[in-house]
Amino acid sequence: AEDSQQMAAYGWILRRDSREAVWVQDLTASTVDRTLVTTRDSVRLEAGAYEVYFTTFGATENSQRGRGTLGLRTHWTNDAKYWRLVVSPKRDVARVVRFQNEGWDDEALWSSGTVGNRTARSTRLRVSSPAAVRIYSAAELCVRDCDVARIFPLGEEAPVWEMTRENTRAAGGMERNRLFDDTVELAPGLYDVLFETDRTHAARSWRANPPLDPLAWGMRLFGVSGDVAEFDPWRGPEPIVSFTEIGNDADLEAVLEVDQTAHVVVVATGEVGSGDTIYDYAWVETETGDRAWEMTVDASEPAGGDKTNRMETAFLTLEPGTYALRYVSDGSHAFGDWRRREPSVPARWGVTMFPLEPADAPRVRVLTEGDRVAPVVQEADEAGETLGDLPPDESLLFGAANLGNDQEREGEFVLESKSRIRVIALGEITDGGQYDFGWIDTADGSRVWEMTRRNTREAGGNAINRLYDGILELDPGRYVVGFETDFSHAVGDFGGGEPPNPEAWGIRVFLLPPSDG
Repeated sequence: AEDSQQMAAYGWILRRDSREAVWVQDLTASTVDRTLVTTRDSVRLEAGAYEVYFTTFGATENSQRGRGTLGLRTHWTNDAKYWRLVVSPKRDVARVVRFQNEGWDDEALWSSGTVGNRTARSTRLRVSSPAAVRIYSAAELCVRDCDVARIFPLGEEAPVWEMTRENTRAAGGMERNRLFDDTVELAPGLYDVLFETDRTHAARSWRANPPLDPLAWGMRLFGVSGDVAEFDPWRGPEPIVSFTEIGNDADLEAVLEVDQTAHVVVVATGEVGSGDTIYDYAWVETETGDRAWEMTVDASEPAGGDKTNRMETAFLTLEPGTYALRYVSDGSHAFGDWRRREPSVPARWGVTMFPLEPADAPRVRVLTEGDRVAPVVQEADEAGETLGDLPPDESLLFGAANLGNDQEREGEFVLESKSRIRVIALGEITDGGQYDFGWIDTADGSRVWEMTRRNTREAGGNAINRLYDGILELDPGRYVVGFETDFSHAVGDFGGGEPPNPEAWGIRVFLLPPSDG
């Protein structure tokens, strides 16, 4: 005993199916010799499976850490050599079999598993009719900065349920150990479920005595009534568009037309490298070229296998208009060429868009899908290489060069017939994104070309200086060309890493004479 009121080291027996403690050692009916408590007891156990535990952490976080004078051990630990728990049948009528604890929550609608420190576990539920869900959750609750367990409607911040000291009871062990075991009513809809631990006191790293059900540290959901299931878009309506089993060096696009507001689910699996750099990823563009959604490091989660494999599920509302679903991959670690451990479901490497409900499917029409073919005739493909001398000044359709920080230039040109143009652009592009770059759009906002990491080459100076020099073939029509710079690394601010020709920082577009063919 730690003092006359609290046990610091003790044992107990838990019934496996009900998760109820059927016997717990305490000071009652025990012999106490200073801090040593000896208990001889008997308990009648019905047929079933039981778990036996013994803990020696102490009642509080300071039970063992609070050293006495001269750094001596806390007084109650002096009896450690006597600590033990022995369970044996009273008569030869019981058969005791040892077994593993895994799988006790196999019947759960969802289980976080037994959760350690600094860990988040989450899922989504689809409730199709009013439902009752039993929540069984053990966690550390305090005034602030402790564990979190909650359920909230998709897209909303206010939870419909969360674990608090008021709706929980003592779970045994340390005073902050709390248990919720009750039924919660959920209306039809989609819900996010979250269980998250802080940096101390959790499974496998207890700072004080654990709850009487240590395996329950986490969250389990059990369906009681109604139509409720873990949300899985792959088991719902047929996809609107799907790019899967994507290999290296892919550039895919699906152009979508939305005639009524539609709710969709986008599931993307890709590669995030060291330093949170995204290599294989997806995004959705509006008809103006803005990104309505893109896969990010923070919003994605592990996809199994190598730590660079990441997956993100996004719920989007698409208003009427035209959109492009895009997916790109770099030159390594993709389907069919796993350089490291493959993800749990390799075939889903890519992006798939589902209707949230069957009624959303006819509201989204796929206009085109497949490889995004750029109208490229010729490109320089070596570091710093160009296609030769500049065309004459009179062939310049648009020029914006010698640009500094925080600049944006945009102009138009019109082609009366199918024509060849030469684009020369110098800007800042890293593995993590485009910072100073150029583009060409059609009059209706469809992008026909832009500077990317893939189609540019090192331009000299700092490795982030990138050059594009290529020839495109465009159909007749009006085009918008632009270039923008961010807040750093441009003319006047290269910091010693300027390219050999800093005055070319920007973009120039030239009209070329018709080819001989």
